[in-house]
Amino acid sequence: MKKVCIISLRGSIVYDGMGSCVGDSVCEVVKRWVVDRQDKDTHEFSYHRVNLFGKKNPRRDINAIKNANVLLFISYSEFIYHIKNRIGGWEYRRSWNDLLDIRKVVNPIKQVVWLFSSDNRDDKELFENHVFPKIPIRVVMFDENLRSETWHRNGYTRYDWFGNVHSLKVDW
Repeated sequence: MKKVCIISLRGSIVYDGMGSCVGDSVCEVVKRWVVDRQDKDTHEFSYHRVNLFGKKNPRRDINAIKNANVLLFISYSEFIYHIKNRIGGWEYRRSWNDLLDIRKVVNPIKQVVWLFSSDNRDDKELFENHVFPKIPIRVVMFDENLRSETWHRNGYTRYDWFGNVHSLKVDW
């Protein structure tokens, strides 16, 4: 059974349909993928600061990250946290401490990062060199065109995903 932990790094995501959060197009793609696999006993899903099913505030769950095989990051505007003096105050400190906790439990031998983002700058290089520096974890980028060098990673292909990340905006 594949253990997938769906993670938001910088803020909690409460997704309650299109137009309910910043990363809604990415959340909808991920939610549909989860719903298709939820009852098949092939995947076990856990969440860290993400709620894809309603209005309840999500919780942090560092053990879910520790026990997962796949760390699925829903990322938006992560790059601004790595520009000096761009973000400050309590928001930066709180999310930075959370990231430090995540770095302590990530296991590059048994885990892979799936990165979902519609921001052009939230990419594989950012996660390898800045989010997880000195941690040789494999990062697979799922961009809006669903192009990746490593589609076959963990037995998945690009056809496992519904359309591309922005295909759902037509429904608006």
